[in-house]
Amino acid sequence: MNAGLRPGDIVRRVNGRDINSVRDLVGVVSSNGGQWQVTIVRAGQEITANFRT
Repeated sequence: MNAGLRPGDIVRRVNGRDINSVRDLVGVVSSNGGQWQVTIVRAGQEITANFRT
């Protein structure tokens, strides 16, 4: 899936769950049914977007 992430983006939250490690991210991604609300930090700004797979 290409969600528009770029090198240097930092994933902070997925579906309301804080992401503090790769393990956190894998846990959220593997337990979801295809709808995502993702919050990233890019160049110091927080960006939130919604995706469906």
